[in-house]
Amino acid sequence: MSGELIKEKAYDLFAEKGYEGTSMSLIAEHVGIKKASIYSHFKGKKELYLQLYHEALEKELAFIQSFFSTEDVIEKQLYDFLLSSIERFETDRELHFLLRQGFFPPAGLKDEMIKIFNQYVVMMEGRLESMLQEVVNEGKIDTDPKMASVAYVALLDSVYVELMYGEKKKAILRAESTWNLLWKGMSSK
Repeated sequence: MSGELIKEKAYDLFAEKGYEGTSMSLIAEHVGIKKASIYSHFKGKKELYLQLYHEALEKELAFIQSFFSTEDVIEKQLYDFLLSSIERFETDRELHFLLRQGFFPPAGLKDEMIKIFNQYVVMMEGRLESMLQEVVNEGKIDTDPKMASVAYVALLDSVYVELMYGEKKKAILRAESTWNLLWKGMSSK
């Protein structure tokens, strides 16, 4: 029995039911093993959960670095990232898990989870700010890179909220209509 299979099932269950709604027994049931077998891989639910959270965060940060390292025009990169985030929310178990836990952290781990999630947001804003600063320096847009990066992350948050509470169709509409206004404001000279 691999710890990887346990983690796969745990990602899905934590994303669907949250920390409090997922027991080690439920994970074992979905893996098809006895609960005691999980403990040969993980000390307990908290350790498993935190390991998954850190792995999901590292994967997402690597994805962001890779996604924004292309030579595409910044407008296209930012817009494509919004749309890809919508698609990935449905297909990427780690992203789904990461966002659910960021929006609904477990009560007993809330402070720790919010601190970790806020580091992710700060890193995202910093990466965007440096990209936008380059474009401003080239004279292609005239905006405050810090404010623009914060506004973009706010738009991304809005799309994630719609995905969590609403539906994909509305998330796409939110992304498309708000993006047009945001970019127009960022790129006006």
